[in-house]
Amino acid sequence: METRSGADPDRASFTIALEAARVTVITATDIVMPVTGGKGGSIGHIATAVLADLPPPRRARFSARIVKASVSRYGTWNRRADDNRPATSTDIASVEVAIQQPKPPADPPKKPQPASPVQRHRQSRPTDQAKGATPTQSRWQKAQAILQQTPERPRRAQDIAAALGITGKQSLHSFYVQMSAWARRGRLTKTAPGIYRIAHSTALDTAP
Repeated sequence: METRSGADPDRASFTIALEAARVTVITATDIVMPVTGGKGGSIGHIATAVLADLPPPRRARFSARIVKASVSRYGTWNRRADDNRPATSTDIASVEVAIQQPKPPADPPKKPQPASPVQRHRQSRPTDQAKGATPTQSRWQKAQAILQQTPERPRRAQDIAAALGITGKQSLHSFYVQMSAWARRGRLTKTAPGIYRIAHSTALDTAP
């Protein structure tokens, strides 16, 4: 811009200079096709293009350029209702420290203990009562009452178990073993495998 007196450097167009530089590189000016008739001035091709098409002078500013201050995020206009912090700088005279008592550790949940064989046996025992039997009667008393109805008629162990309400494979097996034990003690007479009748010498017991 020094070659033209009175020209403001702010009027130089960056876009024109960029296009002139691009054309100069693409066409290889002064390298492949030299310009005839001189250099086109001592300022070069880019400056010549910029001076040939200067934008109009800029308008004068009415006020000086200033930097707008950003809005503080600690301003009073956006403070929460429960925010007790001071709005301006405040000297700290003392500090209060509140110590929270630690909570006692919670007891870990107890793992369920596996049931013992006796407990599993009690849980598997039938709860149904034999017809006509009271809750205080033992299993032998209930079975004896059923067999005493027809003393001369042998009955299968599974029929007696059904009359007593005994179900389940484990409960039935336990009852069959108990029937065999009663036969060995002389309370029952075993007429065939799994078939029993009341012994003639057995009176109606009230004890287990």
